[in-house]
Parts: sequence; structure tokens; C-alpha cells
Amino acid sequence: MDDPWANSADLNSWDNKKTTSSISDSIFSTYSSTVIGENDDIFNENVPKNSGGPGINMTADDIFSNTDDFYSNNDNNFGEFSGDNSNIYQDNIQNQEQFGGESLFDELNEEGNGIVNEDQSVNNDSLEDELNNDSKNIDDKENDNDNEVLGNDEDIKEGEIDIPNDISKQIEEPVVVHNNNNNNDNEDEDEDENRFNDEEDDEDDEKSDSFNIEIRSIKIVGNGVGAYVTYEVNAMTNLDLYKNNEMNIFRRYSDFVWLQDELLNNHKGIIIPPLPDKSVIQTNKLFGNDRLSSAFTEYRKRELERFLKRISNHPTLCTSKYLQLFLETTDSAELVSIKSETKQASSSWGSFFKKIGSGSATEIDPWFTEKTNYVSDLLQKLEFVAKSATNVIQKHFELMQLQVQFSDSTKLLADTEKSSNSTLSHACTRLSEIAAQVHLLEQELGQSAAVKFSDNIKDYIRYIGNVQQTFDTRLEKLAAFQNATKDLENKKNKSSSKPNDLKLKQAVQDCSKIVEETKEVFDTISNLVRSEFERFEATKAQEMHFAIVEYAQLNMNHEIRCLDLWRGFLNEHQ
Repeated sequence: MDDPWANSADLNSWDNKKTTSSISDSIFSTYSSTVIGENDDIFNENVPKNSGGPGINMTADDIFSNTDDFYSNNDNNFGEFSGDNSNIYQDNIQNQEQFGGESLFDELNEEGNGIVNEDQSVNNDSLEDELNNDSKNIDDKENDNDNEVLGNDEDIKEGEIDIPNDISKQIEEPVVVHNNNNNNDNEDEDEDENRFNDEEDDEDDEKSDSFNIEIRSIKIVGNGVGAYVTYEVNAMTNLDLYKNNEMNIFRRYSDFVWLQDELLNNHKGIIIPPLPDKSVIQTNKLFGNDRLSSAFTEYRKRELERFLKRISNHPTLCTSKYLQLFLETTDSAELVSIKSETKQASSSWGSFFKKIGSGSATEIDPWFTEKTNYVSDLLQKLEFVAKSATNVIQKHFELMQLQVQFSDSTKLLADTEKSSNSTLSHACTRLSEIAAQVHLLEQELGQSAAVKFSDNIKDYIRYIGNVQQTFDTRLEKLAAFQNATKDLENKKNKSSSKPNDLKLKQAVQDCSKIVEETKEVFDTISNLVRSEFERFEATKAQEMHFAIVEYAQLNMNHEIRCLDLWRGFLNEHQ
């Protein structure tokens, strides 16, 4: 099956967002100033008015009495911004800057030139003469400061009102009047700012260059029930702890699960990125239940790559020994042995810490109370959005099938009318062709919306589950501290009643040390969880905003392309 996105990759890319946005701005601006304006005139001429508003006593004949006149009057207006699908996009892409604002700037130029003419007719010449005279007087009175005066005179000339022909160029390069007295200070500030920006850029480059990881391909091993999928992981890094700068290995889904478990068990307080759901039914409702299907494996590939990228971009997780084992172990048998050993160690330590932190904790920090409630509410809202988005996407696929039926039926009608009425037959044929094209556009929109929007929402639903797990880890440490504090109070009370009991005194000292240790652990993990959550919120705001903008872009592109198809049809048959 051919890739349904192959013909739309350029349209959905971010490089063309400005072009597409400009297309829509031009289309709706032209439409509002031409078609809608003349439509209102025709509407006002043919719609009777009364105290109740226009059109209250109209009949169907009144509404459609001048339909032919409406289309004939507006045929040229439709032609101004219609045409076939390829022409409108090629013209607009080639003339991106024109749609981006040249037409608007031309109007501003005309207004600006009018302003300049008025100013020149009033006092432009006299102002220039006055400035020159003032400059000469200053030269006569202050000969010792001749250079400074000349510099100020040049600055005055640079600051005179002058609207060039290309206003867009003026906006990009605004005229600035400099004060020569502060030139040295400004230069020093600019040097400091540039030096600071260079240092920031160097730090960002260093962070971004530390890891580059991707899943390059998918490989199905075996046949039938025993078949499984492996993912080719390629990682490049300049971190010294890795033996090689580039690693290329194949991993199964269970290997990713092992990596996540080890990070959860050994990096308490850090929000570990989520994995895609293991269940085929949960992850692949829109594309079937075959775990080896291209739709399902491609979905997993995207989500597993997102998981690895988040880990590699984290300042602590990127140096984890478990990520290093995941990437550097090339022998599959060795990896199986490592997984077995680490799993046993993690389970024993997990039960030990669970006993220490047993018992419920009483929250003592209002900030964490607020964030816990926020996360709970956010999860509920995201689940509702995900469900609604899935329903919308399913409707796109249903409409896609209906368009196929409509295309087939109109094609049959065209064949029937071919011998008796060629004009009607041609119209039905074109209608069938457009329906077939709309079918492809609906399919493309549904699949793109699932990947770029719905999957991102579901990813953050899983991510929030890990955030809540991190909050629970902090509460376990808080419970350990509060339990140790209670135990210390009990020991002190017993010791006060038996001041000569040396064992009780020693027990009080031991409990005091435990309180100090548990408090230190709790304070450390509280600060870590707080910083992790702030990092999570910043990433969430950026990634979800990006997904929303992409979703809007997809829908706008879809509507523009459908609109272009129907305009082409109207141009042919009106």
C-alpha cells in the first residue's frame, strides 16, 4: 500500500506554514472584500425588510429568484482566487513574500507617500533649512567641539522623516538615532551581551550535541505466532562514559520495558518518560488489531523513539548506566543475562524501601498539594480530549468511505448520461473525480491528525501517570520521616520515665540519627521532584502547543485544498 502522506509531506512541513497561512489570509481577505460585498448588495436588493429584520416574510422563490444574476456577477470574483489545485499552490509558494505582505505594504506605501507629500507641502524644506542654520551657528560658537557637532548634524539628517518605497525593508531595518555621547557605553554593553549570548549558544550546542538518537528501521523476525518485531536503534554521542561515539543495535519492545523499569527503580524522584501501551487493542483502535501491521509497528517506532529522545535529553538519565547497557550491549544473550540480574536486585531493594516507607503521609507543603490537584484535574481533561479527538478522527475515516461510494455512484450516472447529454455526463464525471480526491484528503487528514495530535495527547496521559508515581515516591519518603519522628517521640517519652535505662538512651540516639537521615532524604527528593515537575511543565507547554498548532495547520490545509477543488468545478460549469 502506498504511503498516503507521500504527496502532502511538503504541505504539512513547518517550512511551509508561513506560506499556507499567507494563502489563507489572501483568500479570505479577497473573498471578504469582493464576493461577500457584492453578495450583501444582491441580498439587500432582493430581501424584503420589516420591523422584524431582513427576510422574515421571504419565500423560497424570493431567495433564489436572482441566483443566476448572483453567479454571473461573481464569476469573475471567484476566478480571482480560484483555479486548479496545482496552480494556486505553485503560485502562492513561489510568491510567498507577496502573500506575506507585499500587497499590504503597497497599500501602506500609497498612504505613506500621501503623508510624505502633505508634510513636504507644509514645512519639509523649511525644516531642513532651519536644521542647517542651527548647525552652522553651533559650528561658529563651539569651534573646539567641531567633530562632535558634525556628528550630531549627521545623526539629525539620518533621523529625518523619509518613507522609502519598500516599507517592508524599513520595518526590517529601522532607522535609529544614535547618541554619540553614549557610544562607548553602548559598545561595551553590546560586547557583554554578545559574549553572554555566545556562551549560551555554546552551552546549548554542547547539550544538543551530547546525544542524537533515532530508530531507523523495523524488522520482523520469524513467521506466524512466534514472529516478533525488532527496532534498529542508532545513537551518536560525545559523552566520555561511552566506549564508542556511535552505536547501532536491535532491540525488542521488552528491552525498552526493562530499561524503563530500571530507570524507575534506580532514579527515584525523576519523572521517567512513558512507553507506548503494550496492548494492541489500546494503541491501534483506528488501524486494526494486527500487532505486525505496518500501522501498529510504525506507531510503536515513533513512540519508542520519543521515549529514547527524552531520556537522552535529560541531564541525569543520559548518563545512567542502564541506558549505557541498553545501547552498548551487542550480544543478545548477554543482554538477557543482564536483564535477569538487574530485575532480581531491583525487586529485593524495592521491597526493602517499601517496608521503610510504609504508612500514609500527611502533606506538609502547600505547593505539592496544589500541584497534585492540578495533575489530577489535567489527567481527567486530557482523557476527555483524547476520547473526543479519536471520535473526530473516526468520523474522517467514515466520511472517507462515504466519499468512495459517492464517487462510484456519480460515475455510473455519468456513464448513463453519456449518450443523451454530454454536458451533464461531463459534470457528473468531474463530480466523481472530485469526490475521489476528497476521499484521499480525508484519509490524509485522519491519519495525520492521529499522529500529530491524538497520539501526543495520549502520550501525555501516560506521562502524567509517571508524574503521579514520582509524587507518590516523595510521599513515601515523607512517610518515612514522619514515622521516624513519631518513633523518636515514643522513645523519648519512655526514656524520660526511666532515666537510668542505658538501652533506652541508646535507642533515642539511634532514632535521632534515623530522623536526621530520613529528613535529609525527604528534603533532597522534594527539591528534585519540584525541579522535575517544573521541567515537565515547561516541556508540556511547548510540546502540546506545538501539537495544537500542527492540528490547526492540518485542518486549514485540508479545507484550502478542498475549497480549491470545488472552485475549479464551479469555474468549469457555471
